[in-house]
Amino acid sequence: MRVNIQNTIAEAALGTTLALGLHPVMAQQAPTPAPIPEIAADAPEAMPMGQIDATKPVEVILMNNTATLLSVGFPGMANIKIEPAEQIEIAFETIPARLFIYPFSETGNVQYMTDVSGNTISVEVVPYTGEAPGDRAFNIDPLGQVYIY
Repeated sequence: MRVNIQNTIAEAALGTTLALGLHPVMAQQAPTPAPIPEIAADAPEAMPMGQIDATKPVEVILMNNTATLLSVGFPGMANIKIEPAEQIEIAFETIPARLFIYPFSETGNVQYMTDVSGNTISVEVVPYTGEAPGDRAFNIDPLGQVYIY
């Protein structure tokens, strides 16, 4: 399966709104911003897993090497399901890009084994049995750095 992500979230949301015949409404009062979380002084810094060229399209290859169904979520868009032993390719025309990859069941825990080669990122999702929570998010920042959380 191949998925192409070309629109920004705002464009996708506006397109959905217009397609449904709804009209955007301006809020009467701006919401109170959420507090910015503080990072402890002794916390390790997030280290990128690799770097891509932020000016070119990016291809992400996801491989489900678990025995459970995985869900891949895109901010502001529908989720995709990946069966065990299945592989999908996702093309991002622009970045930043964010994916949430997690077991469909609430009991599973996974880890991402990531390889960055040029503008192709391979993510092998494998079972994780450690004490701490496993991986849940895959991000490419505006500079092209690849992170796993």
